[in-house]
Amino acid sequence: MSAVKVSGAKAWKFAVLVICLAALAAAGLSGCRSDDRSFSVPLTVEERSGVDVEAAVISNGVPLPLGAVFDASDLKIKDKEGKLVDAGFTPLQKWQDGSWRFVQVSFLSDLKARDKSEYLLIGGKGGNPVKGISVQEDDDGYTVITGPLKFTVLKKGFNVIDQAWIDLSGEKNFSDENKIVDSHDRGIVVNIDGKEYTSSKGTVTSTKIERLDDVLAVIRTEGKLGNGTDEKLDYKLWIKAWAGSREVEINFNIAKKEGKTWDDYYNIGRISVDIPIITDGAPEFTFGANEGYHTGTVQGKAFIYQKSSSQYEFVNGQDVETVDSGKFTQTKNTGWAVARSGGKGLGVVYRWFWENFPSTISIDEKGVISAQVWSETHDPLKLYTGVAKTTDFRFYFHDDSEEPHRVGDRLKSFQLITIAQAPTSWYCQGTKAIDPNLIDLDLNNWPEEEHEYIKEYVTRFNEAYFLLLDGRRWGTHYSPGEDGYGFMNFGDGPIQPGDPIIPWSPEVTWWSNNYYDHPNIFFIHFFRTGDLKFLDYALQHEYHLMDIDTASYDPEDGIPGEYKSCPAVMHIKRYNQPVKDEKGEIKDYVFGDQGGHWHFQGVEGLFNAYYITGNSQPLERGLESADYALKKYTMNFDSQTRSIGHTLTGLAAAYRHTWDEKYLARMNWVWEELKKRVSEGPIAISEDIPYREEFKPYVYVRNWPFQTGILLGGVYKYRAFAPEVKGEYGIDNVSRNTLWVDIWERDTGKGYNSGWLRDANRWNYESDIMTSSGAWLHSVYPEKDFLKILRQAAINNVTSSFPNRDNKTFSQSFAYQWITQYEMAKKEVREKLYANFTAYPRKIKAGETVTFNNQSKGMKSCSWSFGDGGKSDSNEVNVTHTYKKPGTYDVRLEIRDGRGNREVLVIKDYIVVE
Repeated sequence: MSAVKVSGAKAWKFAVLVICLAALAAAGLSGCRSDDRSFSVPLTVEERSGVDVEAAVISNGVPLPLGAVFDASDLKIKDKEGKLVDAGFTPLQKWQDGSWRFVQVSFLSDLKARDKSEYLLIGGKGGNPVKGISVQEDDDGYTVITGPLKFTVLKKGFNVIDQAWIDLSGEKNFSDENKIVDSHDRGIVVNIDGKEYTSSKGTVTSTKIERLDDVLAVIRTEGKLGNGTDEKLDYKLWIKAWAGSREVEINFNIAKKEGKTWDDYYNIGRISVDIPIITDGAPEFTFGANEGYHTGTVQGKAFIYQKSSSQYEFVNGQDVETVDSGKFTQTKNTGWAVARSGGKGLGVVYRWFWENFPSTISIDEKGVISAQVWSETHDPLKLYTGVAKTTDFRFYFHDDSEEPHRVGDRLKSFQLITIAQAPTSWYCQGTKAIDPNLIDLDLNNWPEEEHEYIKEYVTRFNEAYFLLLDGRRWGTHYSPGEDGYGFMNFGDGPIQPGDPIIPWSPEVTWWSNNYYDHPNIFFIHFFRTGDLKFLDYALQHEYHLMDIDTASYDPEDGIPGEYKSCPAVMHIKRYNQPVKDEKGEIKDYVFGDQGGHWHFQGVEGLFNAYYITGNSQPLERGLESADYALKKYTMNFDSQTRSIGHTLTGLAAAYRHTWDEKYLARMNWVWEELKKRVSEGPIAISEDIPYREEFKPYVYVRNWPFQTGILLGGVYKYRAFAPEVKGEYGIDNVSRNTLWVDIWERDTGKGYNSGWLRDANRWNYESDIMTSSGAWLHSVYPEKDFLKILRQAAINNVTSSFPNRDNKTFSQSFAYQWITQYEMAKKEVREKLYANFTAYPRKIKAGETVTFNNQSKGMKSCSWSFGDGGKSDSNEVNVTHTYKKPGTYDVRLEIRDGRGNREVLVIKDYIVVE
């Protein structure tokens, strides 16, 4: 038996069903159904690269409402003409009742340049059979057959793709004449201190079929690189293939986990994925160029080398051509290559090639295609302990029925994310899968008095976005060989050592463009607006974040950290000071002089990257980061409230993904510790805040007001799983305890304004406290119009906390939260709805009656569903129902407060009838 609560923040003027119907009508589709387990939602696929693509792979996550889908047979996809589409469905995450919260949908779509294709995702029984994808496993490895493509993956001597054949006849004639790749000793190749290490000579520690449905197959492998005598570096690699497709996607990650200190770095001369094709002489090549193509026959080695975001070199033997396209032009035609020999070939594309410099794609005269994450043409990379490199490739197998430039067209379309996109209402209030209170920015879903704020907010957000893009042009950065990452070109703007902006240490480096889960701001804005440019931006930064957060989550206990101010996820190690035993070995970490805590977390953004792309890398990194809060004392309760808030936020995201009670237990512990601080009374009084007896027992620590909105935001996330968090020392007191006390002193009773706005420019109090804390302020002091300040502060902050040309830094804005917080604030001041009931007896014989006792709070009306088709709208405390047939029945109670708010409680397998 399990209970599931569903809280509704608002009875929308345009309900989800109406929104769905309107969207379907606009798209020329139909089929919405209103029963509990059935739904229809339009999906739009847009071609954005300006090329026609046949059988383009569409494979991404789509949210689903609670209780709607429990199995792949509950889903199907139809095209605009109403024809069933061969599609595969795999759950990415589930609700607590076991229903699917996110599903990875996979199918193929013919796309016209700049056009949109419309599909319909239908929930309900009767999923359609498909041709399917075949994966056979034996002692040596896996054989994958997609239809036109067959390839093998080894369990030992892992070389990514060992052999590959292509046959477009439909007869699956995978003979030697159709073979493109033969067994080889390449795969992942890294040059470490002048020695070559490969995955084919290293140990495979794990390989498995991670995902397999009717269309999609994912094989996950991890291990260490070797050279025949020793092994170094850890890698993870995902191979994805789709039924009917000749494309294979590679999600790649390599990390340095060995070493006793941060400074135990390797000099890396090259990081690449190498696959050789079968040749009958020097292969022909085609490389993408800014305004066309580079074509010819390989002379020794041909390659395209991205020297910076604005400049690349094309080299073939002794011929060299340098192309400078201007700073950060993002030309989508670079970053791919095609090698062909004997009428067959292989193409490769490297996502975000021009931003991942220094990078290279090369083809040598033996037919080896090398996609280089770190270019051997550049100076060596200093790969420090705990640092990773992450990227995606896609390979395309073809024959002479396709011209090389047409192969290149479909490859370059991989540079921009192509997804089956749901309506904004479906991401937000339609499913509540992202956040229970998330509201899209369609003005139809907002009261008219809010329209001016919504419009201004969207305008400011767009301005801030373009400021960030512009910042990529002028942001300072180290040369890639010196910064230790070589990936500083997504606009991070790290501060040079000794920069006066951060004067306290000459060693500080600032990666603040991923500050405070910065990418998640753009995920949220994509969900609310449907604008794909925000999704692009979020994913670009998320991949960068995955590279550098490894240094923060501490892959092995006992590795002392480097003094880095703001790595993207949380600069834990800077603040955790090592404790050594009598032998000088590190045995533990304790508070340093600045405290040990999560200053910054990026867990929510990592999970959202997984939910949207279906790629497991961000999921694994998000769980690794969240798990840090379970094994170390990551918070400072005495001064840094943001550390508490970030811990709760990260744990809540992990709990909502896994439903593992260890995360909830840790959140409960954090809350109890927080209440202790509140109940103990004043800990410290700031010298500029006069102590007043009437404010007992509130805690006045000077640093508590600093970014206290992060604390309250974390408590808000926690409360989704612990609605009882209230009471004498509950959320109301925490709200009061974390505010500037001198608000009341200096404003003579107005209750707000100067204490925040006075220092807004210096410390971002306006964005932090007002956008995150204003909701609770209105709850605690409903007579004050904190909501008005909340709205305006958020709007003002969108641009004020984004980059400016004077200091060349990037600061995260909390303003993306304000709409959720604003709606939640209005909800908080209303009477709290709480659905609950009991029943007796719960085990009966057919024909007997059960009495249900409604124990809900705040209810004005209700409706019951007893699981056997019986229903009741009685508002009486005691309701009876007679069960006529044997079985096990779910019971559902929906309560309403008469003001548009509702709450639903479903208890699975509650009544047993024999």
